[in-house]
Amino acid sequence: MTEQSLTPQPADIATELGHASTDTTAAYTLPALAVACPACSSEPGALCTSHGGARVRRHDVHQARTKAYNDRHAETAQPRTSPGPAATVGFILDRLDRGKTPSGTELRSLRSCVAELVRQASLADSVTAKTKELLARRTLALRERAKRAEASLARVHELADEVDDQAWRAPGTEVALRIRSAIRGYGDE
Repeated sequence: MTEQSLTPQPADIATELGHASTDTTAAYTLPALAVACPACSSEPGALCTSHGGARVRRHDVHQARTKAYNDRHAETAQPRTSPGPAATVGFILDRLDRGKTPSGTELRSLRSCVAELVRQASLADSVTAKTKELLARRTLALRERAKRAEASLARVHELADEVDDQAWRAPGTEVALRIRSAIRGYGDE
């Protein structure tokens, strides 16, 4: 037997746990399995468990494990290597200000960056217009609700004045019926 055959494979572990091999195979591809789980104390390479170790998490890992993985690999993450279009345009314009003639590659880059900036500006303008439209509709809806609320409040004040009238001093159910019939017209206004 070779050493490789002694190493349990994801499909073998899934079968041993009584799950179909496709249930846990995806979980074994998660990069967070490279670190130990602070939530359930699973070792690196082992799936997380839930319910005090009674169940294997077949599709995901604990958030704490993902955070631990991200924290561990944040130091080795590569910074963004290519500048954005605005920085590229600024660099080329700076060269022009210093009297340098841009190369053909820089001019092509400048054209594509300007096109990207125009696209972003157009997108920002359309988002702004859509936001203004939504705010206008929302404002109109809020004004209509405020008018209805004011009308309802006025109606409640009228009803309160009428309830003080001696004509309303009747047995409880009759008063309730009168109030309900008086309020019924609220939604129709």
